[in-house]
Amino acid sequence: MKIAIIGAGFTGLSAGYFLSQKGVDVAIFEKESFSGGLAASYSVESWRWPLEQHYHHLFTSDYEIKKLARALGVKINYRRVKTSNLTDNGYFPLDSPLGLLLYPKLNCLDKIRTGFTLLVLKLLPFQKSLEKITAKTFILKCMGGKSWKVIWQPLFEGKFGLDANKIPAIWFWARIKKRSSYLGYPKGGFANLITKIIQVIKNQGGKIYFNQKVVSYKREGKSFRLTYVRNGKLTTEIFDRVVSTIPTGKIKSLGITNLLLRLNRSFLPDKIYWLNIGLKNFSFLSIVEHTNLISSQYYNSEHLVYVGKYLPKNHPDFSLTKDALLIKYDKDLTKIRPDYKKSVIDFEIFKSPYAQPIIPLNYSSIIQPLKTKIPGLYQASMEQVYPWDRGTNYAVALGKKVADEIIKQR
Repeated sequence: MKIAIIGAGFTGLSAGYFLSQKGVDVAIFEKESFSGGLAASYSVESWRWPLEQHYHHLFTSDYEIKKLARALGVKINYRRVKTSNLTDNGYFPLDSPLGLLLYPKLNCLDKIRTGFTLLVLKLLPFQKSLEKITAKTFILKCMGGKSWKVIWQPLFEGKFGLDANKIPAIWFWARIKKRSSYLGYPKGGFANLITKIIQVIKNQGGKIYFNQKVVSYKREGKSFRLTYVRNGKLTTEIFDRVVSTIPTGKIKSLGITNLLLRLNRSFLPDKIYWLNIGLKNFSFLSIVEHTNLISSQYYNSEHLVYVGKYLPKNHPDFSLTKDALLIKYDKDLTKIRPDYKKSVIDFEIFKSPYAQPIIPLNYSSIIQPLKTKIPGLYQASMEQVYPWDRGTNYAVALGKKVADEIIKQR
């Protein structure tokens, strides 16, 4: 059996890995010059490890990618990290009962309701009823109006903008359910995992083509004629099955920009790893100091800081240069670290027009199945990891799922 996989992100690579392990002839087509999708890496000659263009980490509950890493001989190191919210009263953690007790502008009853609801969500299995109501409605009912206004509304609006009030409660449940205080990171970065997956595929006779965009794939009899661009010319090849990992675009989505600051000292106070911006009118959503999770020794003692913002794919910020984006962010960065400019070694900008699907209410009733209506054509993208939110673990799980489905049908 000969399989074409479109896209060399973690879903496509994982599908290729699991299929090749079963003796299937695999060819992966990637339009970019690199693999990994949102986990694609950036490197500097003086660094020992490469770094993801967009912040990445693993939770302790990310079992599928942990299993894959073990099979590939890649160690994942876990570390307890600090996450915090920036409010107009300062920095307040929301990752522990004590942090919630100290949270400003909430009375005792607000804190009890919020803490109890978060505990229930952590323990609760999937509930279809949470598909039917918005997160806002759920939070108002269970945690109260003050909790919504003080904690959650700024975060939802900062991420989802005009869609903040439409996000299903099931999305909120998934975020709370899987979150862990210990976060993991693969030795050598996610690039190490990607390299080893590709090695296995190639060792099994599989192929990966970069800079080769698939133009079309048409069913002809029991096979597919796949047309792609190679060296500027259209080329065709016949395959028995096709797996597309490219999102269908049938539901709304957000893109992301990340400004990566390379500093000679730490940016966030108290070794905070993840800082949510709980203030209105900030120019960015979050700050992630990667080197408060992984030692700066792997990056020539540099402190690496992501400044992230989710945006509609047609947002003007996607056309900004790195210098223009830093100018836009400078005022708010200075509020957090007034003298940060003195420590800047260099900075980069990374953009992706597709990073976060915006799932609607009752999504399970309309979600695209893996097997499409066209025999032999499979669809496996970030839109289909539901009810979970996007992440490399769910990309691996989805890749395995579509591979198992193909093996079952052959």
